[in-house]
Amino acid sequence: MALTPWDPRRRGRRWGRPWMDLERWREEIEQMFDQMMAPLEDRHDLFFRGWRPDADVVEQEDAYVIRLDLPGIRREDLSVQVFDDRLVISGERQAEVREEREQYVRAERYAGRFRRVLPLPPDADGDRVRAVLKNGVLEVILPKVPGKEGRQITIEEA
Repeated sequence: MALTPWDPRRRGRRWGRPWMDLERWREEIEQMFDQMMAPLEDRHDLFFRGWRPDADVVEQEDAYVIRLDLPGIRREDLSVQVFDDRLVISGERQAEVREEREQYVRAERYAGRFRRVLPLPPDADGDRVRAVLKNGVLEVILPKVPGKEGRQITIEEA
């Protein structure tokens, strides 16, 4: 093997393609592991096809707040349900009517159904959940049950 000095002009010619392939394979493997390691609540239906809006979960002093960006989705097309120990948020973004004369160069915005299943924290009050859709952001407020937080245990000396 011969060592040659680094020449930035030759970067893409000799090693560019194999490294790009390795990066793509690494991303695919990472996605596969993410799917395998996801909590079972989030993999409720392995055959469900659709898009998955990301969720932010914020813990406040008296509640948990979950926010999902759902631009273009109407309130009538959303459902928020509580089942025992999980919160289920589902809905559908309606597809735009496309004119035949339009030729898309790139189409990345997804239309169709989605479903998010999030485990409820043990101190969340599932009976008092509120949901508000404002400016394309769904905010779900899960109040905490008063007095259900952890308590300090005194450690005895033996």
